[in-house]
Amino acid sequence: VWAFVFDMANRRNVTIVWAAGNNNVFAGLDPSKRCSTTIRVTAVDERLKKADFSNYGNLPEYNVSMATIAAPGVNIFGAKPYNTFDIGPGTSFAAPIVAGAVALMKSVNPDITNTQIIDILQRTGKPINGDSRIGNLIQIRDAVDAAKQLRSQSDANRSNLPQPPQDAGTRR
Repeated sequence: VWAFVFDMANRRNVTIVWAAGNNNVFAGLDPSKRCSTTIRVTAVDERLKKADFSNYGNLPEYNVSMATIAAPGVNIFGAKPYNTFDIGPGTSFAAPIVAGAVALMKSVNPDITNTQIIDILQRTGKPINGDSRIGNLIQIRDAVDAAKQLRSQSDANRSNLPQPPQDAGTRR
């Protein structure tokens, strides 16, 4: 089922952003988090270290990369039921930060693919010192700038293609 969902989403250029989970275990245990075209978000704390609860997914010694990107996930201000607010932890707080960044990337480049988004997030992200088990820390401005630059390159490539001849008359 997950393969069907992921394939359909990818073909329609829908980006799936997952919270990696909060059990301090390998995120790839969950079959829903194994697709290469979805984004798996781990959490960092205020010191920009892996949050002690955050699931992880990168095991470089085994060439496994299941954590796409990291975002703040500790002491995040959020809404609660009954029009109240509180501060809380979790990868569920980190994932919306990344989803918002993806939306900004798509706003400047609507044709950007999931593969390109993931590449940009990982390439522009800041490595977490001393912990390669989680994704790089998201750098939103750099990711949006890279998405914009990618669109500019695509537009330039399209403008260099031979154009069909202009027909002066109209046909009916």
